[in-house]
Amino acid sequence: MDYTNLQVQTPVGIAVFDIRNAAAAAIRGIEVEATSLIGHGIQAGGHLAWLDATYDRYIAVAVDGTTGDVSGNRLINAPALAGRLWIDWTGDIGHSRRVSLSAESAVQSTVFFTPFNDSIQRQSPYGLLGARVEYGPANRRWTVGAYARNLTNTDYVTGTFGTPPTAYAGSPAPSRQFAVEFAVRR
Repeated sequence: MDYTNLQVQTPVGIAVFDIRNAAAAAIRGIEVEATSLIGHGIQAGGHLAWLDATYDRYIAVAVDGTTGDVSGNRLINAPALAGRLWIDWTGDIGHSRRVSLSAESAVQSTVFFTPFNDSIQRQSPYGLLGARVEYGPANRRWTVGAYARNLTNTDYVTGTFGTPPTAYAGSPAPSRQFAVEFAVRR
């Protein structure tokens, strides 16, 4: 994808954003996805994405109000690599009940939260693990499930902002979560 006049929103203060048109940006990439039936009731799959997303021409505004040429820098929140692997087993219990177990992992490379690609307002590479168990009738009219997300309790942020002269903050992602769920389908 080649963009002209791509609108870029850059946080420059608490609840203050600078929105400008980047003169030009280019995004190129490849994504591969696969799913496979491994054996009786076992499926596995995943995807891997490579992304080359850079500004071709762009004069951006920094937290302190200065401007700078960020041509060649990565686009905001655009990881170079990202991927996910999962495995799922579903089996019958008797004639009318079923149980399902699944596990997944996801990884992401560094992302930047400003067009300056600075070392402060960014998220380093990280990985996440999750699991789920579900039980219910074979027709899935209702299910009881339990799941865990971010099992390793990985700390990461989903965005940042800065204020002059040198104060920065981030939006933390959810820490380890456990939940039980009851669902009814019509």
